[in-house]
Amino acid sequence: MNSWKQTFCDKTKDSHGKVEMPFIIVGNKMDKVRKVNTEIVNEDWIDSGKAKAYIETSASKVQGVEEAFKIVANHAFEYQEAMKTLDSANKPVINMQGLHSAQRLS
Repeated sequence: MNSWKQTFCDKTKDSHGKVEMPFIIVGNKMDKVRKVNTEIVNEDWIDSGKAKAYIETSASKVQGVEEAFKIVANHAFEYQEAMKTLDSANKPVINMQGLHSAQRLS
């Protein structure tokens, strides 16, 4: 996932390079046999701040899909607001880490 995040960050970096776009991890097919250790994902990605949220979904069972879209929308809005607060020196006034507490899958 580290290389996915790096590619994501490279492609989504704002023109100022000051505010990182939020990285959300969505695990699909939660209705299938679990192959992902959620504790490791939470520790390595959410607790460390490398990702803003982790949610598991099942499109076929329509589980977690609406919540995933809400999480993405909330973080996108927070990112947009943070971008608006860049001052004339291109320094972020708001720290993205403090905008919204990281969301863990329990």
